[in-house]
Amino acid sequence: MPIKDDLLALAKATRRLVSVKVAELGGAKVWVRELTARERDDFDEAHEESNGKTGRKEYRAAMVASCLAIEDGTDMFGPADVGKLNELPERVLGKLFAACNRVNGVSEKQLEEFTRIPSLSKLAEAVVPVGTT
Repeated sequence: MPIKDDLLALAKATRRLVSVKVAELGGAKVWVRELTARERDDFDEAHEESNGKTGRKEYRAAMVASCLAIEDGTDMFGPADVGKLNELPERVLGKLFAACNRVNGVSEKQLEEFTRIPSLSKLAEAVVPVGTT
């Protein structure tokens, strides 16, 4: 099969789903799903300010809402839940946000460029991946 067909076949493949332990939930697992390129572009566009920079308002909560899923990969949250997620303690939302970015291959440098959020390495270290499916 030509490489073009191989690449296009990835669009039909099941996206990665990674379980993450959350200590604040008694060690319970949540599932973080991989976004498609279109989902990520739509997300970034929705958070772009008029100056072309990404706005910070509810950015992290919206990313968490976009990535958290139930075990079968179905969305756990929707846009209506973003405000409620934004009320989570910072230590919890920060860990989930770091996990979403790690699963989706967003580097700290890219994240800082997109959102002007300082380094998340300490938060990323606090999230313990349990396994993948």
